[in-house]
This record gives sequence, C-alpha cells and structure tokens, in this order.
Amino acid sequence: MVKIAPVFFSKKMNLASKFYYETKEWHEQSSGRKTNNTITHYSLLNPQLKWKAKAISSFCSISQDNAIKLKNWKIKNSYLDDSYAKNSMFNNGFLNVGFFKIGSSSKGYHVNGYIHYKSDYIERCSVQIIHIDGGLAFLALYWILSDKATELLKDIDVTDIEPEQIQYLSCNPFSTRFVASSTLGRLNFSEERLLSRLEFLHREIQLAESQLYNFFGISQTEAPVYTMDIHIDDISPYFIEKAAPPKEINDDNCNAHFIQHFHGYNLPFKSDDFKRCLFPLRYLRPRTTPPKISHIYITSQTSDEVDEHRLNDFSTRLFSPINSHHIYQFLHVCDARFERLDKNYSLSIIDSYNESPDKSYNHIYSSFVEILKIEELLTAFIESKHDFIHFRTDDSLNYDIFFEKASVYLGNVRKVKKSLELKKQASNEKVQSANLSYQKRMTWFVAILTIIQILLAINSQQISNFISWIISFGFI
Repeated sequence: MVKIAPVFFSKKMNLASKFYYETKEWHEQSSGRKTNNTITHYSLLNPQLKWKAKAISSFCSISQDNAIKLKNWKIKNSYLDDSYAKNSMFNNGFLNVGFFKIGSSSKGYHVNGYIHYKSDYIERCSVQIIHIDGGLAFLALYWILSDKATELLKDIDVTDIEPEQIQYLSCNPFSTRFVASSTLGRLNFSEERLLSRLEFLHREIQLAESQLYNFFGISQTEAPVYTMDIHIDDISPYFIEKAAPPKEINDDNCNAHFIQHFHGYNLPFKSDDFKRCLFPLRYLRPRTTPPKISHIYITSQTSDEVDEHRLNDFSTRLFSPINSHHIYQFLHVCDARFERLDKNYSLSIIDSYNESPDKSYNHIYSSFVEILKIEELLTAFIESKHDFIHFRTDDSLNYDIFFEKASVYLGNVRKVKKSLELKKQASNEKVQSANLSYQKRMTWFVAILTIIQILLAINSQQISNFISWIISFGFI
C-alpha cells in the first residue's frame, strides 16, 4: 500500500517501505544469501563424516559433607575401609564411586547401581570424586550418550523453515525503532534449531543429574560445567589450518554444519597432529549467551590406530578431569565463577549511579568473595600439579603447557583481585560517609525528641500544680 500510494503515508512509513524493498532486492541478488537459503539439512559437524556424540562430562565443586556421603555409599557397597571416608586438607587424589545405568535394566553391562530416569539419549554414567590441595572436593560425572543423541545433532531437516524472514524491531509507526529491522535466513534459524537441541540434551543431563543426587542423598552447591566428547571415525583431523574453497550447495542435499573445518584458529587445546582438539562454542556466538554445553572435544581415530589392549580407544574409554583432556574443566569452573563475578560487579556500577552505596558495596563484596574462590581454586590446582601428572594417561595432553596457562590465569585473577580490593575499600568509605551523615541526622532527631520530652514534662508539672491549687480552694 505504501509503495502504491506513498503520498498518503508519512515519511517514516515511506522510508520503511523503501528499506524493505531494497533489502529484499539485495537478498535476491546476493549469491551468498541464495546459497544459505537452499540448505535442506543442518548438523553440528560435517555430516559426510562418520561421527558420534559419545559422552558429556559434567564437573562441579561439592561440599565436604556431600563428598563424605558419596564415600560412605562406596564403603557400604564395596571392600573399602572407613579411612577412605575421611576428608583432609592433604588428602589429594580421586575415588571412583561407581558405574551406573540409566534405567531399570542393565542390558548386560556391569554396573554398581541404577538411576531410575527414563531417557532415550543417556545410557550410563561414571561417578568420581576428586580432591586437590586445600581440602577442595569436586564431582565428575561422565554421561555416556546413545545413538539417538547423535541423530539429534546430525542431518537436521530444516526444509520447513522459511528461506528469508525480515523481523522489524517495532510495528509502531510512532516508535524510533520502527524502521529498524533484522533479516534472518534459513541458515540463521537452522543454527537456532541446532542450539535448541543442544539445550534439550543439556536438560536431559540435568534431569538425570537430579535423580543421581537424590540417589546419593546429596545436594548441588554449584552449577556444573559441561563438555561433550565427539568421536570421528576418520584418519584425518577435523580442523584444518587454512580455509578450504567454498563448496557449491545443490538443491537435493546440503552438508551445512555449525562447526566448520577452518574454525580451528582459536583452540584452547590441540594435539600436534590436530586429531584431538577442544573447541569452545562461545567463539561462534560471542554476542549471545553461550550454550550450557560450552565446549566440544573432537577426536579423529580409526580402528587401525587403536592398540592391541584398546587402552587408547577413544570411542570406549571413560575419561575424567584427573587424567585426560577434561582437566580443562577446572579452568571452565573458573570461567563460570568469573561470569558471576562480572555480573555482581556490573550491578555495583548500576547501584553507584543510583546513589545506593550499601547495595553497591554488597555487590562489590560478593565479587571480591568470588575472586577469592577463583584464586583459591587455581592456587590449589597448581600446587596439585604433581598429583595430576602422576595419574596422567593421555600422552597427547601437554601438562606443562596446561599448567602454564593456569599460572597465567592466576596472575590475571590476582590483578583483578587488587582492583576489586581498591574498589571495595572506596565503596566502604562511601558507606561509612553515608552512615556518618545518617548518624548526624539521628543525633539532631534525638535532640529534638529530648527537647519535646522536656517541654511535655514541664507542661505536665504545671498542670499538676494547677490542679492542686484548685483542690486547695475546695472546688473539687
């Protein structure tokens, strides 16, 4: 309507109409947009490869009380003596609590118990307690996934998604955001569908974790961090150093995938041959909330590369943060705590602008406590270096490089700690100043109340004297 009869509409409406048709025409002529809108299937990794979502590692700190409950359960159900249930600041190491089946039947697996939760995506779980210096305890859960978990993330049908959608920020013609819009194609919505399925898988793990906590009678003290293990049955590494030339997409099928082969430029960990890599999903979505399953560990290995005793078989081994690539989850815990710290610090800045020194100080104090926890964890972790090296089983993991990263992390944390300490001191001075002003006001208030009380006492005495005088004349 606006295009047909522009004279009857405002300038803003005409501008919106012009922008709409120009954007539409540009998208129709853009070869990149045409390619993105012809995809029919979408995957987490290249669907042409034979890959499987093998497991998800869940890792978090636990209280000493919860650690004792887990150890007591282990003692009652095995040959261990009571000494294993004692916690100490010097009791470093780990304890395999057991191997549990998700469901009510074992299907031939040797298990220590059953977690009564029905899931089509989770099969089994390994439970382990880890102790490091300072009496810190951690719970490591390794959830084995079924084939349906891989199907959830591979070859997702996206043909029902509209090829192109223009979303306006406001439909109100009087709003300043009326003309603004965002244009999303099938590729964008395919990514959202994939991430929603990752989130669904995370919720499945959460529900199973809740049942496992109930099984042991323990409670969650900190939100866990999650890393997914993916095995690729291929001799070549998944990531390449240089981007390959773009492959033309046909109308019949599409091999579009979220993690591209050339995304290996920013990996926290990678082996020398690039066959084992830890990939952070947040680098693909830096401006959005990262997925709860924050990292993916990708290993390329064929059956010919597995040794005779299958000790290096990635597809079947159970991994733990104590002796494998999941040692990086200690740093992921620090990252999660740092995010909470940053949130509290942001609130302190808002409260300082709102002239609320008490709230600002409380948020800064919470941030300072959080940075102390991060410093404590990193310090204890670095001091436990020899224990981790003693239990190492992954030859591709360079522990020296890892602990060097941890030391750099600790140095940065201490810099932030000094900054927070100064801000805490400055905020405390504001609180003291506000309290002093409050005390001055209260002093004047008390003085006024005292004067009023004296006047009331004088008036009361005068009234009493007047009544006595009247009584003396016998009027009453």
